[in-house]
Amino acid sequence: MDNKTGRHQSVDLLVANRVKRRRKHIGLSQKTLGDGLGISFQQVQKYECGANRITAGKLYLISEILKVPISYFFEESYKPIETDGKAGVKLRKVLAQIDENPKGINRTLELFDSYYCISDFDVRNTIFALTKQLGNYFSGKEK
Repeated sequence: MDNKTGRHQSVDLLVANRVKRRRKHIGLSQKTLGDGLGISFQQVQKYECGANRITAGKLYLISEILKVPISYFFEESYKPIETDGKAGVKLRKVLAQIDENPKGINRTLELFDSYYCISDFDVRNTIFALTKQLGNYFSGKEK
């Protein structure tokens, strides 16, 4: 397996994990999600464990049912880059390190999910500023 294929698979798994976490967070069963998508709960299981890829169309419907924007499944995952005049994306540092710590993805996704559960935009911005400041402090960028 080449490196490109591995990256695509890790993104698929990230999306699958986010679908599962959001579904559980709002108390939706696999059957109810499947009914909304017009598929069986077994297919939802396959999506959530990464056995089957979620198409763009299905992801759009899932985002509607789970009441999150499509960007919820990807936010903070990639950073836009340009190399040799071509646009592309690069995994953000926090997710690139996940391969080194398999449990890290669960904690990162829990943090994302908790963040998006905060409905007050001002509180959300305050939490973001705090975590950014703490990250800078502990990485040595701010001393």
